[in-house]
Amino acid sequence: MKITNEQVGKFLLLWIVFFNFLKLIGMLIWKVSDNYKLRKGIARQILNCVLYSIFWIAIWMFTPISIFFKENFVGYLFNKDLKDGAYSALVIIFILFASIPLYLYGAKLIKDKFLISLKNLSPIIAIVCLFWYYRFFSNDYQFYGIVQGEIGKILKILDFPVIVLMIYSGIVCFYSIFQEKKVNTYNSMMVVDSPLLNKENDEYDRSQFYKSIINTLSGSIGQKDKALSIGVVNKWGEGKTSFIGFLKKEFLKDNNTIFIEFNPWYSSSSSNLTMDFFQTLDQELSKYIYTGSLLRKYAKSLTNIDSPLNPFKYLPDNWVSEKSHDEYFKDINALLLKLNKRIIVTIDDLDRLDNKEVFAVFQVIRNSANFDKMVFITPFDKEYVVHSLSELKIHKPEDYTKKIFDVEFSLPPISKFHLIRAFEIILKEALQKLNKLKAESKKELSDQIEQILIDSGLSIVGTVKYTVINKVMFENLRNKRDLIRFVNSLVINLRDSHEIVYLPDVFILELIKHLDVGFFRKLFETKDWITKEDGSNNFLENNVLNDPELEVILTAVNDENMQLTLKELLRNLVAMPLSNDFNSGYSFHYSSNYYNYHQFKYDGVSNRDIEDLFLDQ
Repeated sequence: MKITNEQVGKFLLLWIVFFNFLKLIGMLIWKVSDNYKLRKGIARQILNCVLYSIFWIAIWMFTPISIFFKENFVGYLFNKDLKDGAYSALVIIFILFASIPLYLYGAKLIKDKFLISLKNLSPIIAIVCLFWYYRFFSNDYQFYGIVQGEIGKILKILDFPVIVLMIYSGIVCFYSIFQEKKVNTYNSMMVVDSPLLNKENDEYDRSQFYKSIINTLSGSIGQKDKALSIGVVNKWGEGKTSFIGFLKKEFLKDNNTIFIEFNPWYSSSSSNLTMDFFQTLDQELSKYIYTGSLLRKYAKSLTNIDSPLNPFKYLPDNWVSEKSHDEYFKDINALLLKLNKRIIVTIDDLDRLDNKEVFAVFQVIRNSANFDKMVFITPFDKEYVVHSLSELKIHKPEDYTKKIFDVEFSLPPISKFHLIRAFEIILKEALQKLNKLKAESKKELSDQIEQILIDSGLSIVGTVKYTVINKVMFENLRNKRDLIRFVNSLVINLRDSHEIVYLPDVFILELIKHLDVGFFRKLFETKDWITKEDGSNNFLENNVLNDPELEVILTAVNDENMQLTLKELLRNLVAMPLSNDFNSGYSFHYSSNYYNYHQFKYDGVSNRDIEDLFLDQ
């Protein structure tokens, strides 16, 4: 049996295609094991993709579609009477036009990082499989070579776009099946303020209180003909969101409870908040019972009734066939009774909303107040909420909140002892990440932090700076969120300058910035302090304390206690440090160190260096 060149060419092409395919699979397995992991639920997607592909192939092979395609499409457009050049031109034009939607879809895939449902690839996989079947194992179609001669017998015009399509589909398959392992290669210095996941991890020893409240709520079932509304009243940053997380973890274990979280912060405006709430409610309840979008319709009726664009409001009631609020309300209650589950709804982040949005949240609770078996739990800062209602001219806003909430309780306050313990953990962990920090420097800085935290200035003469820092810091930083914001700002300033600054003075400057940014900026806007020498060793201290502009800024501060605090901090900032204290030679007290506290760039390039550079030009 004589082997023709065309057969050899087919064999080589087939070998190249499948060899490279196997090679690609091997490389993927090797790379995947190190850098990627399977996406969740991907096995089901792969099975669906295979089944859909088999379905499309079966439709093609066992229905008249293939015969219709051959006789009316291929037979009409690509008949044998066409010359090779005309045939090639038609094929090229066809490929170009067919490539347009593929290109547009590909651009979208690249934007979406090639992540799609695998079953959407099944038509392409079916086309590729059918092409190679007709190319090598069937004589139903004649494939024209890309050029004349022996090469044309081996390489066909359609081989190239199909191979490109295979590569394209392979890339899409890869990114749809695998996701990159998240390896944290950046040693972040920033401390992230994340809600706690377990009540046992609460740093303030409030886990027993959480347990008691959760047990109380667990024994409370939703009332008939009345929703229960509970307010958790605490300041910003005192653990309200963590408490909601603890509730969620506990109630998700209860099959008779539906736990729904609504965050009004994500609503685009106060006018959309009602619709967003009832859409969330409808979406969550529809997982358990068919709602018929009843809650969405109720929300629409609530938001449209007073709109000037609603033509029905100008018509007599007996002309309007729309359901009334009461009818929608009764239908919803009947739905909830049929569902027969307790529904707990949490509404968080009221402290971030504007005045109108705060009032809109209360309207949402009011409009749901008589739904059966519903419990609303709303954490909020009462001072903030009362102020928002006052701005809207709500009469007696404190009494108004009592009408919204059936009961209010507060999480236990955070003691100074717990704040000090939390601050020490946060700050020492952050300091470990400072650039080029030597072991002995770490120990010295840790010792200075401990002196600040234990208020050693009360017992050691000369360390009054430590005493003032401790006093002011824990009078003004009252929760973990405040501590984290303070530590992040502190560590950013220490990142590349920790070797040329005095830590207590950095603390004082951070406290001044925390209390009054305008006053802090003024400290670095006045250059005369370091140029006007009066012959004494303390001329910087004298210049700062006697600066009339600083006195004007202080006078503008409305709070008298804040004025006294800023003055006290300023006096201690420029005061002489203990001579044997770590890095005391770099204290703010010495004028030569002034620019070390206003660093512009790494390796000691300060604002003064930049200014000198321009003066030299």
